[in-house]
Amino acid sequence: MLDINVINHFKTIPGAISVTEAIALYHIIITNLSPSDKPKRFVDLGSHAGKSSLIALTALSNLGAVGEFQMVDPAFDTTNRFREGWKY
Repeated sequence: MLDINVINHFKTIPGAISVTEAIALYHIIITNLSPSDKPKRFVDLGSHAGKSSLIALTALSNLGAVGEFQMVDPAFDTTNRFREGWKY
């Protein structure tokens, strides 16, 4: 299940995805992917400030998945305060 700290951090990021949609995304990933020691590539298209990426990465991490995660079209601005959340 999603940790309350992840949900609280999620709420600080601007974007259109709601908490209920985030929980649904988390469960879709958890129930449809299986862990593997073979590295995989994961992509979040149109991530903007990383709101959906945070949830996807949390689910992948909880699964023990390994690989590379790419955010396409993030709000890539070194002064953007939401960029700090990407390290989460």
